[in-house]
This record gives sequence, C-alpha cells and structure tokens, in this order.
Amino acid sequence: SSLLYKGAAGDSNLQVEQIKELLKEHVDILIVSPNEEEPLTPVVEKAYKEGIPVIVVDRKISSNLYTAFIGGDNYEIGFNAGSYIGNLLKGKGNVIEITGLKGSSPAMERREGFKDAVKRFPDIKIIAEVPGDWLKPIAQSQLQKMNVPLKKASLIFAHNDVMALGAYELYHNRGLDNHVKFVGVDAQPGIQGGIELVSKGILTASLLYPTGGKEAIQTAIEISRKEPVQKENLLQTIVIDSSNVRLMKLQT
Repeated sequence: SSLLYKGAAGDSNLQVEQIKELLKEHVDILIVSPNEEEPLTPVVEKAYKEGIPVIVVDRKISSNLYTAFIGGDNYEIGFNAGSYIGNLLKGKGNVIEITGLKGSSPAMERREGFKDAVKRFPDIKIIAEVPGDWLKPIAQSQLQKMNVPLKKASLIFAHNDVMALGAYELYHNRGLDNHVKFVGVDAQPGIQGGIELVSKGILTASLLYPTGGKEAIQTAIEISRKEPVQKENLLQTIVIDSSNVRLMKLQT
C-alpha cells in the first residue's frame, strides 16, 4: 500500500482539482481536510457516490455523504473558551474575537460556541469580530483596521494560537499588552506552539485542538480491513493555562 499526498495551501479551487486527480488514479480511500465547506462538498460527494470510502478530517462538508468524520469538537472548543474567559474576567470585560476563515466549519462552530457561552455573562461584551483567516499577518492588519480602539479590549480571543500571537505582538509593540489577556486555540507543542506560548506567559491560555492524524490513519486501516467504523468521531478538548502547562509540556 502507498500514501499519495497533495497539499492545496489554502486554495479551495486547487484542492477540488487535486481530489479530481486522485479520483482518476482510482484511490482506495480518500482522506480530505476540506479548506472550506461549500466549495469542497460536490467533489467529496462525488467520491463517496463512486464507492470510494471518504474520511473527512478536521473540517466538515455541508452534507453527510462521507464514511467517517474525525476532528475536534469545535463548538465545544468555542463554548469552553467562552466559559473560561467569562470566569477569567470575573464576568465583566470587553473582548475582541479574531475568527478563522469565514467559510470553514471550525471557524463557524467556534464562533457559535463562544457566543453561546458568553451570553451567560451579561457584562462581557464582544466589542469586535475580526476576520483573521487563520493567518498572523491578516489578523494583525485587520486588528489595525478596526473602528474600535485596541486599548478598549481587556482580552483577545483568537480562533488559533498563531493569530493570538499576532495580536500579542501588535499590542506589545504599541505598549498596550500590560492590561490585556490573550487566549488562543490549538495548544500544539514546539517552538511558537501554543503550549510554549502559554508557558512563556505570552498567552494566558490555549484550548487543545486534537489534530486527528493518528485517528484518521487508524480509521483508514479499519476500512481497508472491511471493519465497521464509527461515522462521527469528535475529539475532546481541554484548556491549557498556567495550572497545567508544565504537565502538558512534559507529556509532549
């Protein structure tokens, strides 16, 4: 057996063409992390209707025509972030939310979960929603374009740690970071990963986002062996902050 890999670098149109190429090669199993829901749905459905088992990882399509979905529970991530932030700010403060790519399911679900959690804290206001597209430079440039002054925020919640770091750097360079907290999502190990950023005190917290890589390969093996697989596989999150970051660093 062999693994064919194609990367679209955030280009939905290219990803569609790459999947079409893989279908022409008659792959036995297709594993795909859709860049965006709507543009990828037709070609993923096509593969499934042709009898090719499809494992959708990390981001969803807008139908249920796939064999298995594996990914973090993004609504739970957003809700847990909102609950943590509500308690962190003692129920009062102004929050700027930096969102991921507009058409991607993680961004939509994190936003929904976050809003539902924050509703329980009437004195916490989301004063701006900034489209960061998962990227640090875009998050920084969009933050600078806001109508709301940067210093009005008491906390920045970004949909990933990269954008949270970008926000921190922008605030730090302007000398505004002393009274602002930064919370991200991913909590991955490595240099400038979320765990390291929390450990250094740059981020107050990060929500662990399980990548699902191991689970995707395991599911592919089970499919190849004609074993039954679970259709929906939601991976759980935890909040990583100063209380548990040392333990997480040791584990990773």
